[in-house]
Amino acid sequence: MPGFHKPRGTERMTEQNNRNGDGRLMSIREVSLLTGVPPHTLRFWEKEMPEILQPERTQGGQRRYDAEMAERVRMIKELSQEGKCPLGMIRQTLGRSQSRELETSIVLDTQSQRLIEHIVDEIAGLLKSRLFHFLQSRNPTRSGRDQ
Repeated sequence: MPGFHKPRGTERMTEQNNRNGDGRLMSIREVSLLTGVPPHTLRFWEKEMPEILQPERTQGGQRRYDAEMAERVRMIKELSQEGKCPLGMIRQTLGRSQSRELETSIVLDTQSQRLIEHIVDEIAGLLKSRLFHFLQSRNPTRSGRDQ
């Protein structure tokens, strides 16, 4: 996306899930208004939990949040309100959740690849068999005619 670069360590996002419902990335002010979390708290959380909360940046360094990131802010706010959960525990919980999603994705990709390879092998075997039978029908054995 021109004008934006992803910080290191952020997950790959598709264009569709990279934007909020109306197709825009949100500024820190917009996310603050949407979630009720002050901008200084968002910056603090970003420093404390870079693996969980890492918005994109414009060429000028301004933060840009997608809908998924705003939802993470809501979760962090809910978990941290009234001392329900310290930031360290939030970091571990949400980090594990993201790690599990990545592991699940890798396992599914591996299983999908194996299934595709199996299907390709089956198709190749069927094609060989059909080709063999086709060639045999076109070239009948001459043993009966040559004698």
